[in-house]
Amino acid sequence: MSLGIRTLAGFAISPLVPGAIIALLALRTEPELSLWYFKLGAALGFASAVPFGIPLHWLMAKNNWTSLTCYLLLGLVLGAVSFLIAIVPPLIAAPQAIQSLGFWAMAYLMICSLLGCLSGLAFWLTPHLAGDRNAHESIFCDGGMEVKSNE
Repeated sequence: MSLGIRTLAGFAISPLVPGAIIALLALRTEPELSLWYFKLGAALGFASAVPFGIPLHWLMAKNNWTSLTCYLLLGLVLGAVSFLIAIVPPLIAAPQAIQSLGFWAMAYLMICSLLGCLSGLAFWLTPHLAGDRNAHESIFCDGGMEVKSNE
């Protein structure tokens, strides 16, 4: 499988991961809402992956920052962006609601960021599941940061 197809598969699969996890967790307590949770998670995942994830992936690949740690951090940031995409429009419509959020806003931000990390993990694992075991040599963000001498 070529790199372009693996990348497209990663962009198709990874934004679905948060919605799928929430839907699976909701099956036990609210089975009638699990499909709605999946759709909401997918919409927020694609809303952050398309305008932000694609350019950041391109930038990371160009600098050879293709390690697991880099994609976990990228997923963390995109999870926070998804939270902001979901929470900012209602707060603009009703600014008095900001005071009532408090603890729950931070809790939801952390949950969205964790789900974003899992989405980044799914994106990073796509080449490995497609059979390319040497897709990423390192688990640290060290590619592209090596010092080159002028000898």
